[in-house]
Amino acid sequence: MQATAGGLLSVRLVATFLGVSTATVYKLYASGDLQSIRVGAAQRVSREALAR
Repeated sequence: MQATAGGLLSVRLVATFLGVSTATVYKLYASGDLQSIRVGAAQRVSREALAR
């Protein structure tokens, strides 16, 4: 799995890893079940947050 700078993962990579759609990843962000970091207009998730 490739990470962006700083070890942050894109929505598409998180979705692929979890086996869900990108829409589901955004819903996880919105519900607070998955912590994300906003980088400009994009949301990213750290490997540590994904491991939880």
